[in-house]
Amino acid sequence: MRIKLRAPTLAETLTILSMIGGAIAFLYLQRAEIKATLDWWRDDAAIIGTWTNTGEGSVNAEEFAAKTPEDVVWLSIEVENGTISGMIHTPRLCNVVPWNYVMVDGSNSLWRTIGSAFDYVGGRQAVIGGFSLERDNSYLVLTPASPTAALPKAVRLVRSSEKAEEQREGVPPHCENSILEKLVKQRRSPSSAAK
Repeated sequence: MRIKLRAPTLAETLTILSMIGGAIAFLYLQRAEIKATLDWWRDDAAIIGTWTNTGEGSVNAEEFAAKTPEDVVWLSIEVENGTISGMIHTPRLCNVVPWNYVMVDGSNSLWRTIGSAFDYVGGRQAVIGGFSLERDNSYLVLTPASPTAALPKAVRLVRSSEKAEEQREGVPPHCENSILEKLVKQRRSPSSAAK
């Protein structure tokens, strides 16, 4: 049995077009509800705040606390419509830049949360390291995208009531024995001047 296809009549074409138009109009009118649903599913609010692995004041610190002072991380992030912004503070940054905190940006989607630590050098954005963030019960797991001296290996962070800015009070913005200080000392040393 062969089925013959025929061209739709004008009435059928108009009916199909009005159904498509109605669906588009419905979606347009429901955009606030769709956005709210996506925000709920993406759950931006679940990762907003300051996260750390210092272990100070925590009963279960052995589950997440940094083993060495160099591995301490303070991550302070805001998320709006899936766009992440904030700051990361860790002594490991001193391995690659002369300061111990830099900016963070990224995205929080239905599938994954990714970010990058960066700063501006010479008017251009210089990415220091990329990472992913994953919720693990009450923890936020930060995992570098690739091995880097600027970030510790995967760390479990817990939400902190303190702001990262408060943790920087009294801490100089530059690193002690940073790469910049080492280069300046090397340049000023008498042995390098004799060469």
